[in-house]
Amino acid sequence: MKDMDKAVRRIWQAVENDEKIVVYGDYDVDGVCATATLFTYLESVGANVFYKLPNRENEGYGLNSSVLAKFKEKGVSLVITVDNGISAINEVAFANEIGLDIIITDHHLPKREIPAALAVVDPLQKDDTSPCKILAGVGVAFKLVCALEGVPCEEMLDYYADFVCTGTVADLMLLAGENRTLVKAGLEILNTAPRCGFESLIKISGLAGKEVTSENIAYTIAPRINAAGRMSDATSALELLLSEDEEDADNLAAFLDSENRKRQETQNIMAEDITNELQDNADMLKDRVIVVWGDHYHPGVVGIVASRLVEKYSRPAIVFTKDGDEYKGSGRSVPAFSLHNALENTKEYLKEYF
Repeated sequence: MKDMDKAVRRIWQAVENDEKIVVYGDYDVDGVCATATLFTYLESVGANVFYKLPNRENEGYGLNSSVLAKFKEKGVSLVITVDNGISAINEVAFANEIGLDIIITDHHLPKREIPAALAVVDPLQKDDTSPCKILAGVGVAFKLVCALEGVPCEEMLDYYADFVCTGTVADLMLLAGENRTLVKAGLEILNTAPRCGFESLIKISGLAGKEVTSENIAYTIAPRINAAGRMSDATSALELLLSEDEEDADNLAAFLDSENRKRQETQNIMAEDITNELQDNADMLKDRVIVVWGDHYHPGVVGIVASRLVEKYSRPAIVFTKDGDEYKGSGRSVPAFSLHNALENTKEYLKEYF
């Protein structure tokens, strides 16, 4: 991938010089698994490494300039993003101003402008020649780990395929080509020798003694990992995946199970309220894109509710909730309509989008 060699050189320089490194992830399953993958590897080679998952409500998605400033104050010299960063034009510019190196690894579609990071590893860049364009964020992070180790990816599957499998399935990536190989290897690990955190998740999900499949990752395991970032803080989900203590892992899994039940209740109430509103305002259903908003919608489930609206009404949907003096939203679409292009063409009305 483009810039991979540059990223590898800078990371090994930081490891050898005992520089403080932060792996900066995302609060969804893909971001949590990507963070676990890269953090675990860097820790295993003796790096002075830390992790950071942004809080959805307080810090928002992706890189945050105030957080980057705190990193600098604490002596961090290198930040590596996983599953985010390709849209962080202003945040990377700020990091450059304060002398903080940024390496971006992401899998989302870039905007017209690419952040001026030290290295940008994203298979969807226009000038990237890597063959696989359907990797999840964790898949890109895994590729970076393999490049750092200097070995073919096949040699690292036994160590990280469970993370890669879970993130890839949860992010609804196409299970073809490399993704199919990664998921197959991960399922084998989950069914034969799951690490402590996954074993606790399997038990709390009612899958003990049953075959773990991509389907029950998507509908049973992944929602519990996701619930932490939706309802509170995703750090607890990451701590579970990194846990090596059975009791701690069981406690964390129980907490995620509880958060998932809260998430289900919250999204069901919100979806019902919005459906009633649409039925009472028939003109809203004449629009080609459903746009709804509420001052008290829970920000952690607006995306799920948008997905429900797409399923029910067969058209793109965006759900907004009030955040201070602003409205923040999440949208989902149908295959025939690019929501990304729509936002690109209306960006003068938006503070930011990704």
